[in-house]
Amino acid sequence: NIYVNDIQNGITNLVFRGEEEGKNVEGPQGHVSFITCLHFNINFVYSGSMDKSIMCWDVDKGERVFVAAGHDGTVTCIHVDSWKMVSGSADTNVIVWEKYTGVMLRRILG
Repeated sequence: NIYVNDIQNGITNLVFRGEEEGKNVEGPQGHVSFITCLHFNINFVYSGSMDKSIMCWDVDKGERVFVAAGHDGTVTCIHVDSWKMVSGSADTNVIVWEKYTGVMLRRILG
């Protein structure tokens, strides 16, 4: 599960609930392994996982925006700035992504 705490009013809200076995007949909508890192940017939460993927979630809509796949190991860190997302992984690579679509822009081999 992913919770977001509003520091202005102190209220913690459940934004995304983890997958429950057998609930989604179309396949999982969230990560299928442990979440290892998070980055919050404006109204989006970016989550990295041991499943080797990064997912972007729209906090206001409560929906997944995209899945970025390209790492060969656990995603260990994520940073997002005004135009890109950068991730690092246990595969020793750094990947630069477009932050709104998850399209890979560049892979930096470690």
